[in-house]
Amino acid sequence: MGLEREGKLFQTPELSRHPELNGEVNRYLTYLIIYRDRPENTIFAYRNDLSQLCKYLDLSNTPFDWNTVTGVRLDGFLCSLEEDNYAPATVARKIASVKSFFHWLKAVGRIEVDPTDVLEVPKVADSSSKLLKKDEIAVLLAAPEARGGSEAKRDSAMLQLLGATGMRVSEMLALTREDVNLTVNYVRCLTPRHEREIPFDLKTHDAIQKYLEGVHAETDTLFVNHRGERLTRGGFWLILKGYARSVGLSGVNNHTLRHSFAVHLFDDSAKVESVRYLLGHVSTITTKKHAPTQDRTLKAG
Repeated sequence: MGLEREGKLFQTPELSRHPELNGEVNRYLTYLIIYRDRPENTIFAYRNDLSQLCKYLDLSNTPFDWNTVTGVRLDGFLCSLEEDNYAPATVARKIASVKSFFHWLKAVGRIEVDPTDVLEVPKVADSSSKLLKKDEIAVLLAAPEARGGSEAKRDSAMLQLLGATGMRVSEMLALTREDVNLTVNYVRCLTPRHEREIPFDLKTHDAIQKYLEGVHAETDTLFVNHRGERLTRGGFWLILKGYARSVGLSGVNNHTLRHSFAVHLFDDSAKVESVRYLLGHVSTITTKKHAPTQDRTLKAG
């Protein structure tokens, strides 16, 4: 494998629009060719995946510092992949490419902190996804009440909100106080492509209100850690895993409540278009993956 392949391999429209990104990505791909002896098809895959990330970042008119890329921004990129209806295997490959690139940036001193350390692949539901029964969901959502304290109130608000809305964990962690309306009980979810409003029940209202009554953080971020900073996906995962273990539930992850929410809506005869809106999917094809196998041909209505 030689460097004579570089010109052919590395030029894509997205990378050409971002000279700084182009330089770093090119250096990384050169490293893969020379020092890792990666095959040509692997290089093409990495190039295309990182080109897509560069296009999503869209910072062509400003000097770019890779240290400014946070886990929250990468979560947004992952959500965009789900909305574009990529297959789970494709999403996993793209995330692997992004993780490998940022590991390299950290190794060569281009970034101080690797934002992919707590990055999780958002699972696209299939028939093997963990499904909680309604009584199991109730037990899990009630788990924080046994602990008490300000963090337990926060945890209760988060779990109740996820259970009542089916929103993505990344969407919940990105919420500000202004996104939650306790007068008419709905939460506003903003993504790079669209906005939706999801209603929630009185139990969720009460949990959020109790949490906010004890919060005096100097930030508009809704859910914060003990330092007053926005919770990360990895941080929430540790919280969720702890509560699941405390009530004897195994196999629970950041996607479980969302998948269970959708399945139970279908069990209650909800229309696929309604479920699509609540989950924030662009296509009903993704939504139908939450339906029982025998019902995946159901039509919107």
